Amino acid sequence: GPPGATPMAPLYDTGNRLLNDYVSDLVANDGISWSFQENSLIENLVHTGSRLAIYVDRYVTVQNEIYHPGPQAGGTAGFWISAPSDHITINNFTSYGMGGIISDNGVDVSTNITIVNERLMVPGNTLRVDAAKGLTIRGCNFGTDGTVLFTGSMATTSVVVEDCPSLPM
Repeated sequence: GPPGATPMAPLYDTGNRLLNDYVSDLVANDGISWSFQENSLIENLVHTGSRLAIYVDRYVTVQNEIYHPGPQAGGTAGFWISAPSDHITINNFTSYGMGGIISDNGVDVSTNITIVNERLMVPGNTLRVDAAKGLTIRGCNFGTDGTVLFTGSMATTSVVVEDCPSLPM
């Protein structure tokens, strides 16, 4: 994002795109840091390594990503949406690691998060939700042993889970 942007006083770069790429990283935590972005798109990404960090963004769409964890010890969450993000859409996300994390920062939560057609390909993985206001999970397939895990110290409200062919817990 622009110089001086902070979570409490965000400034945004507008209209950036990451399209049709293969990314391989060995970074712990944020292999791709998409920070302070608005009206932007990440599309057709094959990512091996650490997580995609959606950090204090608004009106961002991630579409058609295939994620494989790398050999590093940390950051294998697939994606990490950090609060306060707003109007984030994850569509057609296939993960061979964790499904992702929608985190609170202990002070604020993300709003209007939509996850459509997420697939967890490795049994025992999760989509972790620390907190959100307005969360839609639609058409997801978490296999026979995947979960949606609600955790954290802040509330998650207005949750809709629908049309998931496999959502065991």
